[in-house]
Amino acid sequence: MFSALVITIDRSIFVLRRLLSANQFIILSGLVLLLYSGIVVSFKMNLSSGSLVYFLALFFTVAYIYVRKRKYHYSVYIILIVIGSVYITLFIDKTIKEKDAGKANILISKIVNERDRVAELLLIDIEESLKNDEALRKKVVTQDEGQLDQIHNLLKKNYFSGYFSKYELDFVVCCNCEDYEENKKLQNCANYYGNIIDEYGDKIGNTNFYYLDNHNGRVSYQGSVNFENNESQPFTLYMSLDSKLLTQEIGYPDLLIEGKINKKNPLSDYSYAKYQNGNLITRSGSFPYDLNDKMFRQDTSELSILKTPDYEHFVKELNNGRVVLTKGRVKTFDLVIAFSYVFVFFNILLIITFSLNNLNLVWRQASLNFENKLLLAMLFVLVLSFAMVTAGTIYYNSSQFEQKHNTNISEKLESVLKNLEMEEDKGTFNDSFLVVNNSLVLNDLLKKLSNIYYTDINLYDYEGGLIASSRPEIFKRGLIGTLMDPEAFRQMSINEKSGLFKTKK
Repeated sequence: MFSALVITIDRSIFVLRRLLSANQFIILSGLVLLLYSGIVVSFKMNLSSGSLVYFLALFFTVAYIYVRKRKYHYSVYIILIVIGSVYITLFIDKTIKEKDAGKANILISKIVNERDRVAELLLIDIEESLKNDEALRKKVVTQDEGQLDQIHNLLKKNYFSGYFSKYELDFVVCCNCEDYEENKKLQNCANYYGNIIDEYGDKIGNTNFYYLDNHNGRVSYQGSVNFENNESQPFTLYMSLDSKLLTQEIGYPDLLIEGKINKKNPLSDYSYAKYQNGNLITRSGSFPYDLNDKMFRQDTSELSILKTPDYEHFVKELNNGRVVLTKGRVKTFDLVIAFSYVFVFFNILLIITFSLNNLNLVWRQASLNFENKLLLAMLFVLVLSFAMVTAGTIYYNSSQFEQKHNTNISEKLESVLKNLEMEEDKGTFNDSFLVVNNSLVLNDLLKKLSNIYYTDINLYDYEGGLIASSRPEIFKRGLIGTLMDPEAFRQMSINEKSGLFKTKK
């Protein structure tokens, strides 16, 4: 299209230049441009200013060549390529921005009606396990307030850990027992939670779990499980899940979704936040949103775009709140790089075209006389030097990065060891780390340390067997074996190395 436009302008000016004098050509060109501008203004045509500037730049460049009776030398083609490359780069950038604005509108609609499909699939999987959990049943039917903490710990450790760590768990045990409060009687509980489900609930598959579309700015789920004691007295465990303020679970492996949702999350390249009555309700992503929405307050209810030096914020006003979708902004340096690629591409095409049109001349000049041999030798030395400098720079940078990465891991490992030693000194563990009863406590502790240091942590015994992990779900599902890496075990156990860095492919 770029070449066709240049050829069209060139041929048009060529014909007009032969029919008209220089002054007549200039006057006619001015009248045509004025007429065109009048038509655009009169009919309110949606004309891009960039497109108009691009057309005028090409027109006057070609016109200058003909008026001055110049020829198309290589430098002229370079000027035309520069003009075309600038326009193409800016046109692509504008098109991407328009596309992003339309996409942002769709994504904000999804955020407003957000549902956690992964959580819903996991809830379907765990419901049957909840019903058949004898340990849970015994704790629920025991009419003792002291069992509530144990029920909470059991639910968190066996069912609502891992992916569900980004949710706040709340539960209530209801029963027609004499020592139960009135609001925990079965009928009152059924009426209360039933009204919530009737008004906001959307059933998840063939389960007793419901998605609550209550527009509270969070992702909420409600579920219940029925139990009976030995006297066939009914008990009901009502569970509520509400997403935390920070909804992104650090380091949770996508492998644990088991391929049930294999599409890329459209929000993975964005950060977003929900505000209700001016206060932050929930957020996700890397952008540090303020606790209030003063920064994003706009005078329009339509989608608005707020630009900061590094980010673009798409803001949508809602009832008593707003949703903000944030994406990294394309910087001037990125446009310069894009321009360079386009310019080099067209320049290579130009060189190939010149070479094909003048193949015989190129072949004659390529004969290996002394001058060409010397030029070829100098070119070879230059290319070889450039390749060696490039390879050396890449090797140096990668070595520095690896050294810095290993140092960072060493510091994190030392911090983890000190934390474990402090917990042992406080008497958190029974006798030794190696006691099986300590595994659950260690799992929780390693999970907390993992979220602090952004690193998965596994603890092994002297025989290479797994004691605890910050991600026990991976081992439970057989994605990774519970034995230590053989090479690492050999180096540390047999060769008595104090530490080892190994990259897994």
